[in-house]
Formats: sequence, C-alpha cells, structure tokens
Amino acid sequence: MAIVNEHLAQLGLSENEIAVYLALLKKSRLSPAELSKSVNMNRTTVYSVAKELVKKGLAEEDLGSTSKYLSATDSNSLIDLIEKEEKAVLRKKETARKVVKELSALPFKIGPSIPRIRFIEENKVEKFLYEQTDKWNESIKKFDGLWWGFQDKKFAEASN
Repeated sequence: MAIVNEHLAQLGLSENEIAVYLALLKKSRLSPAELSKSVNMNRTTVYSVAKELVKKGLAEEDLGSTSKYLSATDSNSLIDLIEKEEKAVLRKKETARKVVKELSALPFKIGPSIPRIRFIEENKVEKFLYEQTDKWNESIKKFDGLWWGFQDKKFAEASN
C-alpha cells in the first residue's frame, strides 16, 4: 500500500487526497461523515479534500439523493488527470513561444540598458558612417523603424 501512496503522491496528490481517494476506492460510496471517520480526518477537511478530488475528476458527488455521498471514479481517471495537465502545459508552452516572439519584436532589450559611446577620429568619421549604414538600417527594420541617435547634418548633405 505504501508504494501506491508514493505513486499517487508522484502524480501530485496530497496525503489527505490520497487517504480520501483510497477510502473511496475501498467503499463504493460514503457520506462525508462516514469518510471522516474512515480516514480519521476532520469533516471540514474531508469536504475540502473531496472538493479537490471532484475538481480533478477522481471523485464524484451523488446529487440524486437527499444526503451527500461521494464515490471514487474509475481508476483510469488518473490517466485523464495527467492528460489534462499535459494539455495545459502544452498550451502554456505555446503561449510562452508567442510571448517570446512578441517580446523580441519590441524595441527594447531585457536587462539594463548600458549606453555605448564610441569615439571615432575626425578623419575617419565619414568612412565609419558609410560602413555602419547597412547595419543600422537592418537594426531599424528589425525593431521599430525609428532612427535613434545623432547624425551630423553634413553627412546627410554630402550624400545628396
């Protein structure tokens, strides 16, 4: 029985959920009071644990009778539980991919922005500007299409 408890814990069930679930599997159906006595647990705790098991699809409430009764679902519902979690993880993974793509299109970098200053010798400025133009144009296209920085008007006048 300890191995079953260990495996159920590995599937994400708490100790209380395991105790209630196994008690429900042993008996076909139990009231919360009977379940409380069976697992030696406070009745309010049994109600909250049962609610979680119902949410996970491992237990069912009998709504057809005047008294509340609980029963365990088929043990294959454990596989259904994991498949639901797997689908949720795949949805999160796909959403994360979309967010990464959207963030990469934003005009900022994550992390501190450290300004970079380069000093170019006066006699090499024109050559430097021409060499960097393609790189800067690609950068502008990649991000927001805005030109950030300073450009000496002499360079623009000389290129016309």
